Amino acid sequence: MKRFLVFCTICIVTACLGLLTFRFLTLEETLTVNQTTFEINIGDEVPLEIKREHVKPNTTIKYESSDPEIVDYDKTLDKFVSNGKGGKATLRIESSVRTIAPISIFVTVGDGSEQCPYFIKSAEDLAKIGKVDENGACNRKLSDCYTLISDLDLSTYNEGVWIPLGSETDQFTGIFNGKGHTISNMKVTDEDLSCAGLFASIGRNSTATDNVYSLNLTNATVDGQYKYAGALAGKIDGKARNIIVSSSTIYSSLDQGIFSNQSYVGQLCGQLTGQVERISILMGSSTSDYGFAGGIVGSIESAYSINAQIDRSYAEGVNVSGVGYLGGVAGLNKGAIIVDCYTSAKDNGGRITNAPTKSVKSYLGGLVGYVDFYGEKTAVIVDGYATCSVEPKNDSANGYIDSVSGQLVGCLTYAKTIGADNVIASKNDLLGLYYAQNSGLNGLGVIKSGSNEMVPSTDEISVELTKFVKNTLDTEAKGTSLTSIFSHDNGKTGSDYDSWNWAIGDVWTLTETYPVLNMNGPYFDVSVLTSSTVTSNVIDSFEKLAKLRNDVNNGTCDYSKPYIIKADIQIEETNWTSIGTE
Repeated sequence: MKRFLVFCTICIVTACLGLLTFRFLTLEETLTVNQTTFEINIGDEVPLEIKREHVKPNTTIKYESSDPEIVDYDKTLDKFVSNGKGGKATLRIESSVRTIAPISIFVTVGDGSEQCPYFIKSAEDLAKIGKVDENGACNRKLSDCYTLISDLDLSTYNEGVWIPLGSETDQFTGIFNGKGHTISNMKVTDEDLSCAGLFASIGRNSTATDNVYSLNLTNATVDGQYKYAGALAGKIDGKARNIIVSSSTIYSSLDQGIFSNQSYVGQLCGQLTGQVERISILMGSSTSDYGFAGGIVGSIESAYSINAQIDRSYAEGVNVSGVGYLGGVAGLNKGAIIVDCYTSAKDNGGRITNAPTKSVKSYLGGLVGYVDFYGEKTAVIVDGYATCSVEPKNDSANGYIDSVSGQLVGCLTYAKTIGADNVIASKNDLLGLYYAQNSGLNGLGVIKSGSNEMVPSTDEISVELTKFVKNTLDTEAKGTSLTSIFSHDNGKTGSDYDSWNWAIGDVWTLTETYPVLNMNGPYFDVSVLTSSTVTSNVIDSFEKLAKLRNDVNNGTCDYSKPYIIKADIQIEETNWTSIGTE
């Protein structure tokens, strides 16, 4: 009986082992990966996870790369790794089992070039830019190219304190493509800095391309005794476009004994000597205890070789305050170009206010606090409006210096004085600007010639002011609200705004209240604008183009003014006659 039981047990075990072996041999082999597209940098492993199931002893798996110099398979690590060269490679995993389809994986390796930028996927990656490692090497140069591939929250990095990339003299001159991603909760509090922001300073690159673009910054805080302070950078000498800054607090408590006495504070940057366009500022505050503060930039200043400019940008609901030069767009425009910009109030934001002092006069403007020229370069402000609230704080009765305020511009400087015939000779130019009289102020605070500041009265400038402040409500329709000018209730269409020379449709879009900017419209080159070109001939229809052709060919063309095409034009003649002859 015992032998029989042993025999039965052996039979049962053998049968079970046979069944298990049969099932294993008949199970279908599988080969899967976690994903098929990767973006990594030189020196990184490909985070590829390969799952092999039911692989038979005689099954072989082959690992191949289309370019082993970029990515290759490391047998020891059992992983694909980058090999020191940037570019794109296709990895192929193939089983000897015919029923298993080969798997292709596509890998892009960043090397910092414009064709293969480094990929930024974490705050740690971002912080490496411009930093020197323990061996004294900088593997992520400030001149390299970068692409942000995910949103970043900086509140959890480095105990929530951000160190700006680069310095005032060691500028970021590379390319940073934000890909529409958001960097949130940046906080700069280090006092031992002259430039504060995500970048310390942004300089020009050799290819003259945009340095930083398609980036959102939200809930940024810059707070300290900084010479230059902004969410994106303290200073911008290069180019930036399509930047959104929202709900950010930028503040410099710099006293008059540090860094040459004055601070530059703006939501985008403190000082702009380069070019920016399509900048959106939403809520927030810019405060300079002493210096320049603006809703977009603290100051915009040209140099002899470069025209600084802000194009197609706005600030909504931004409070600007402090002592010095304060404006909804910029505290100071010194020989620079501001075109197609507006400022507005929103949700208790959008106020321009000063702190009275007994030693410093402040200049407040809904667009710009103080407009000045730089050498032979004129300051230009073209096509825009201000509906923010300019609220000067004056207390001369107690010995404080009264501020100078205007709903558009606080002070506009000139090279010549108002003569006996009340003619104003323009050195700086404003054109096509509008404002809402919600502050009880005129469009201009004062006109300055030499050391004299003159309050422009309607009698003095009723004719001449229209040469450089066209269609402002204080001279042409005093008491009329901006809403009535822009409202659709009047049955107005784009053609009714020809007198503005605004690019309705391409740049501006009409709404039931105020026009808004079309941030996705075509690009225009505004770098040619000067005091002589703000009154240029705008060509935005076939009729105007045909008139130009006829004037040129008939010898009656006015060559003293440039002609700027500001819209797509459909040629309506079957046989178009060329403009000019050989």
